[in-house]
Amino acid sequence: GSSSSRFRAPSASSQLVSPLMTTSARGSASRTFTPKALQRASSIELVPIDHGLCLPHIGALDEAEFAWLYWKQAKMPLSPRCREYVASLDADADIKLLRQFVGSRLRPECALTLRVCTQLLKQAVPAGLSVHQIGMLVVRHRHDRPSALERAVAATRAAVGESHPPAVEGEEEANWAAADAYHRLFMAALPPFLDEIVADIVAESAGRGLHGASRLRPPSVVHIGLGGSATPTAKMVAGVGGVGVG
Repeated sequence: GSSSSRFRAPSASSQLVSPLMTTSARGSASRTFTPKALQRASSIELVPIDHGLCLPHIGALDEAEFAWLYWKQAKMPLSPRCREYVASLDADADIKLLRQFVGSRLRPECALTLRVCTQLLKQAVPAGLSVHQIGMLVVRHRHDRPSALERAVAATRAAVGESHPPAVEGEEEANWAAADAYHRLFMAALPPFLDEIVADIVAESAGRGLHGASRLRPPSVVHIGLGGSATPTAKMVAGVGGVGVG
């Protein structure tokens, strides 16, 4: 009764983009709630809910996993609306908004995760990748082998230097400014490495039918979650929750 095939494709693809902006730490996958009303529904629409553990440290990308990665909706092409949403993303504005809400709980290294994953979306979506293919760049396929995204981050770090100066206790704004300066250098060097991993998966998936769409039944909609009318940035704030910001 909890098959992912009943999730409506437009709502599924739009809600699967947000986790890719932030990644999800291992162990945070939600369990599907399936009372009788949901079991009887022919189609279910996803809406944003609170999501802890969604902004891990940039050094914890090896923990990334997505429970929805192999849903057939994740393998469908993104809608024009989703593509427009990704094009409109502004990581700096989102980080500023998050800092207003969660303050020092948002560590600079977690903000870098948001910047990196947002940039990945901005380069992967125009290349025609599905959220499944993008997710495959983020997760490890073997526990002892870094993901494509981890390799891109490591290559960028090697190109710009290891890190910003160590934090000084009690100097939150100064520490953030120092980290932010380093992260801007990092982000300026990152795009060519992301281009490489995107090009690799495009070449690898050519002819495999990973973009193949399937028809879903007309909706008899049951809403899961909270909200539904949130703006993109408000959705992301709702997704941070009170506990998982790094």
